Amino acid sequence: MSVTGLCQMCESARAQFSCDRCGATVCEDHYDAANSFCAECAAALG
Repeated sequence: MSVTGLCQMCESARAQFSCDRCGATVCEDHYDAANSFCAECAAALG
């Protein structure tokens, strides 16, 4: 899947990933690759 635009968390880096839980597009720094979640969803799920 192609993701374009800015990270919805930091709003400065280029979004490269999409969260499998909430659909947010995020940069590498805000993506938990082990779970395919954004940092916010990963933190909420523990």
